[in-house]
Amino acid sequence: MLKEQLAVPLLVLHVPGERRLNEEDEVELERWLRFEFQLQNSDADVLFRYGSVPSVVAQVAEERRSELIVTGVARFNSPTDFVLGTAVDYLVRRSPVPVLVVKRRPHRPYGRLLVATDFSDCSVQALLAAAELFPDATLRVVNAFHAAYEGFLDRSSTVDFIRGERTVHMNEMLDKLPEGVRNRTESAVSEGDFHQAIFQEIRRWNADLLVVGSHGASGFAQATIGSKAADLLSYAPSDVLVVRERS
Repeated sequence: MLKEQLAVPLLVLHVPGERRLNEEDEVELERWLRFEFQLQNSDADVLFRYGSVPSVVAQVAEERRSELIVTGVARFNSPTDFVLGTAVDYLVRRSPVPVLVVKRRPHRPYGRLLVATDFSDCSVQALLAAAELFPDATLRVVNAFHAAYEGFLDRSSTVDFIRGERTVHMNEMLDKLPEGVRNRTESAVSEGDFHQAIFQEIRRWNADLLVVGSHGASGFAQATIGSKAADLLSYAPSDVLVVRERS
């Protein structure tokens, strides 16, 4: 379904690890993969590579000039992954392209994309990347805020003030989008816990896909994709598209 929606060639990459399979096992495994993913009558390529799963995936994506990496739910695969972050974390930091983390079997094309934004260049890049990948989808951009206020302040006034400021920032961001993207984008500013607000929007709006930006960096100090992006990736009830910020 995703292949048809994107209208691009499909490469199925299988990385068994360091230990090589013999030719007979590769043939049998390819037959099973084509059956499992319903590719018997497809022109999709099936490729076997060996080594560290996330590094091999990122390398092949760069070699093939892929537009998107599609993977399953993040998990710890080995002690090495634990040190570096999850395999998906590694992909997000090293991948030259967006990473789509699939949590559910598809029932329909991605038609309703929820984009979490903090108005940064990173989140704008994520929005534009998602709009380019899925040119027929409707986009809903959401900013969530927590209203911290002192006891002597009126809560409703504080919430209204912050919401007003965030709405101004939202409109300024939307005004800078290309017209074709802006015309299919709606927006919302929600008060409450960031993650809960985003998850509620996913369910309320029946979103097919959550889109988040990630500040990519290398080195142990920046080994994770950021607490907000990581938590959204782990707990979101929908599939998640993670787009690394480009300098």
